[in-house]
Amino acid sequence: MYFSQFVFQKDLLEALKNKLYSEGLVLKYSLKPYNNIAVARKNYEQVYLLDYLRRPWVCYHPGITYNMTANWNYIISFAPLLQFYRTSGDKNQYVKLKNLLQGILDHTRFSKAATEYEKMIEAVMARQLEMKEKGESVIKIVDRRDEFQKLIDGVEP
Repeated sequence: MYFSQFVFQKDLLEALKNKLYSEGLVLKYSLKPYNNIAVARKNYEQVYLLDYLRRPWVCYHPGITYNMTANWNYIISFAPLLQFYRTSGDKNQYVKLKNLLQGILDHTRFSKAATEYEKMIEAVMARQLEMKEKGESVIKIVDRRDEFQKLIDGVEP
């Protein structure tokens, strides 16, 4: 059984965490431990095309937008593989994957869509502060780009 990275039920993930193995963009449920890094490596090197990450289609189709932060799932998914390449000494794959992941993060920092995202985050955070000052209940929205940068750099977030 496979789960998407978009599983929002924390209690479900918590209950299954010792039986879920990342294979890239999916989490596989398995009663038996196995080498999921080998599967993630195969997916990254041989299965996933990833061309839409190297040259995001939204850049070439004006007027079409999507939440580019969804691509951050690749950073989360491939951070362990990046660490594997670093420790195994596979410098070529390490540099290639690091550049891909950094490109994802940079694109969401410096594109027109990123500017709109920044404005939205600032507006939400300002509204949260206003609500907090009034004593209203606030669900905190956090800009997580620095955490993703730490994953790429191999630093514990």
